[in-house]
Amino acid sequence: MAIAAESWYVRLPDGRTVRARSAEVVRSYLRAGRIPWESRVRRVGQDEWLPLEHVAEFAPQAAREPSLPEPSAAELRTIGVRAMIDELFNAFDSAVQRGKLQAAAAVGILFAAGWIAFGLVGDLSLGAWTVPAYLGIALFLLAVLAVGTVLLTRMTFIELDRHRPARAAEIRHRIAGLSFRVLLAQGVIVGVIVGIVWLLRAASPWISTHDLGELNDARNVLLSVVAVVRLVLEVLCWPMLALAVLLLGPLLVIEEYSILGSLREWFGMLRRHLGRIYLYEALALTIAAVLALPLVLVVGVAAQTLGDSPGIAERVTVSLLAGIAMTPLIAYLIVANVFVYLNLRYEFFVSARA
Repeated sequence: MAIAAESWYVRLPDGRTVRARSAEVVRSYLRAGRIPWESRVRRVGQDEWLPLEHVAEFAPQAAREPSLPEPSAAELRTIGVRAMIDELFNAFDSAVQRGKLQAAAAVGILFAAGWIAFGLVGDLSLGAWTVPAYLGIALFLLAVLAVGTVLLTRMTFIELDRHRPARAAEIRHRIAGLSFRVLLAQGVIVGVIVGIVWLLRAASPWISTHDLGELNDARNVLLSVVAVVRLVLEVLCWPMLALAVLLLGPLLVIEEYSILGSLREWFGMLRRHLGRIYLYEALALTIAAVLALPLVLVVGVAAQTLGDSPGIAERVTVSLLAGIAMTPLIAYLIVANVFVYLNLRYEFFVSARA
């Protein structure tokens, strides 16, 4: 599915830029009148835009020669932000299917159960068991996310790869092993990032408790440096944490990489496509938030009627309803990242509305 070496970019007179998989595709559209002769082109890997008539492959006589049948629309695609939005809307069509929404609803309910458990641990006096209890709940939430990621990713990829809904046996195949690997890979990234942030947050209070006498001025400078570094790293780390949770799933489920292999590929994708990934994820998060907002607002309005001290039954109910309200957000973010991954890795496009 990788894009061919002879691929071309075409800049249309209206300012749009499209990508064609071969010179034959461009010539076919020229003969059909779907690419104006006023357009400019450049080969992938080159920087200079040239008029069509100045390129031997697209001279008027070459475009009039008989060639392959007219290609499908999938062979000429708009690029840039417009193309990203189009792909993310295709992901929306895929995400709002009954089976995926049911899986996402289950994930949301289990997340709500974990949130309730966090609150109960805070209300109870568990002494030395408090920290292990929090860690156990966090592990449970990561496991739920891992299973949900495997289910939704596999369902989406099978649909795109085989052009039919995924069967139950295909979805369940090796689900335990894949979920365990996703859990470990995501856990490694989460543990490293959270550990770095925690250490930096703890460093300032620890340094400030030491009286260094004549070196106190240097200590104050060090505190300022640590504070600046902490702020910069937190701004960088939290988006990386979200990207790890979202993009590691397709690497492990679609490619079936080992844990170390998936982490290596994940870092490589960030290095090569960081700008595109950031823009993709920002757009996907915006769409997901819009999908979930009406349900979340309804739950929020209902929760306001409970007063300042709701009972345990009311709190549990509101939490479960909030988890269900997050169903479209969970389903869309996981499904959209399958599309994002396939696009980044293979320059793969699909039109679910065709």
